Amino acid sequence: MRPRRFLVTRLGDDSIVIEAGEAAHAERVLRMRAGDAVVVFDGTGAEVDGRIERVDRGRLIVRPTGPIRLADDGWAGLTLAVAAPKGERADWMIEKCAELGVAAIRLIVTERGAVTPGAGKLERWRRKAIEAAKQAGLSRVMAVDGPMPIGEAADSRWLLLLGDPSPAAESFVDRLEGLRAGEAHAARVQVMVYIGPEGGFTEAESAELASLGAIGVRLAPSILRIETAAVATAAVFAGVMRDDGAWPRGSIHMRTQEEHAD
Repeated sequence: MRPRRFLVTRLGDDSIVIEAGEAAHAERVLRMRAGDAVVVFDGTGAEVDGRIERVDRGRLIVRPTGPIRLADDGWAGLTLAVAAPKGERADWMIEKCAELGVAAIRLIVTERGAVTPGAGKLERWRRKAIEAAKQAGLSRVMAVDGPMPIGEAADSRWLLLLGDPSPAAESFVDRLEGLRAGEAHAARVQVMVYIGPEGGFTEAESAELASLGAIGVRLAPSILRIETAAVATAAVFAGVMRDDGAWPRGSIHMRTQEEHAD
């Protein structure tokens, strides 16, 4: 059985502290004790093997048993700008995108959006992202940000690609592979995907995305729901991405099933 993973605020050379909720879960639920092997990570790409040295006032003190491992500096990150779907669909989307290594989800406010998550829901989703990272063996935790306006979620340094379900549109995979081949020596790169709300973006919102330089691409021949488009995009990105992270900067707005119906 592989060692349990725990998120910490800081990795140290001599000792590392697992505290708060992580410590309570380790001690009370998992019944972990001194001598147990663990992996601790900081959520930003660093992790280290360790062994619990002692339990001290609700905290677990861990002694590192190896060097700190850092994620590749050329890591390519995927950010999803998403109008949150309803109910359990959003929970599922957050969990699966986090497992697939999405860097961040930015929840966008749109005219037709049915869900504007409050602080409590955001905190629950952030906990889900942490648990998904631990389950998937990731050293980075997906950020969950927002709610925010469409334009605030974007980054002017990135190329925008606008989802287009027509068969004539270039496929998402072909676009990424072509850009990757053209920028094989790129260092750290970021890709952003815009996913619309139920009912789709309004004409004004679509015009705003177009003003940011959106170019049409097609993810699949079928029309996808919000959470399906998010997870499918994450899976395609993970599957096509190279280990060296040599990827172009980009941003994609995927058309959802609800948009198509509108």
